[in-house]
Amino acid sequence: MQRVVLDPGVSQLRNELDDDGGPAVAPIRLDVVRLGEIAGQEQMILVSSLEHHHEHLHLLRFRDVRLRHLVADGIEADERKFAQLQRAYKNLPNAVAVHQTADPDNIVALLQSLDIEKDFSVLSLDIDGNDYWVLKAILSEFRPTFVVTEINEKIPPPLRFLFKYERNAQLRHHFFGYSIAVLEDLCEEFNYGLLELEYNNAFIAPRELKGAKFLDAEKAYVLGYRDRPDRKQRFASNLDMEILHSLSPAKGISFLKDFYAKESGKYYLAPDREMLAIQLEER
Repeated sequence: MQRVVLDPGVSQLRNELDDDGGPAVAPIRLDVVRLGEIAGQEQMILVSSLEHHHEHLHLLRFRDVRLRHLVADGIEADERKFAQLQRAYKNLPNAVAVHQTADPDNIVALLQSLDIEKDFSVLSLDIDGNDYWVLKAILSEFRPTFVVTEINEKIPPPLRFLFKYERNAQLRHHFFGYSIAVLEDLCEEFNYGLLELEYNNAFIAPRELKGAKFLDAEKAYVLGYRDRPDRKQRFASNLDMEILHSLSPAKGISFLKDFYAKESGKYYLAPDREMLAIQLEER
């Protein structure tokens, strides 16, 4: 694994996002080169909160990826956040801000309208709610080489937690997204594998990716989140769900049903893949 130095265009975007802040939904296209493997330019898409762009770009520095020639396509429905997105892109000549939301129903057509190739290189996804549904829609039509996706890191495997699709979803206390075990199931459906977990950001890739070393959800979770020495300091707000790490799956489900009592009927929860599949078939 090699660290890479982001080019001035990427650093400039990170600075703009740091200054502007605020959530948004914004795919970004970047040309990338995988060191030692690809000599040409490739595409990258970010579908994420505006405030998370710099975080995801930073995470890519710890992977085998070099970024260059920034080209951005941003999507945002909220007027104020759309203005922030425009300001973030103001010095990027090839950047386009689009006043529109991104959801499972429109994301494929949206990416196609931007001339995104089927096998583009990198997808970074973080929208604090419908992440699973948007990723599933993308993988049904595209095959990105490398995916970074936020998970709900509070819920350990083997528990399957999945936020039901909700138009205009709003982030609530610990109630969003999907657990790493659900991501592992999704990977299996599309022949992807888990590369690693960096706290609450999971890295996945196609199983056919040459040289890739995959982990199961349990090992990725232990190494990337549960046993990290600074986890409780960095994620102090998660301490009210810390007990999940010591509960059996059955007791963990009971705890979560009580914890999410106000959100009853708005999520799927199961102890294993088979039970989750039954719930999804009944929806």
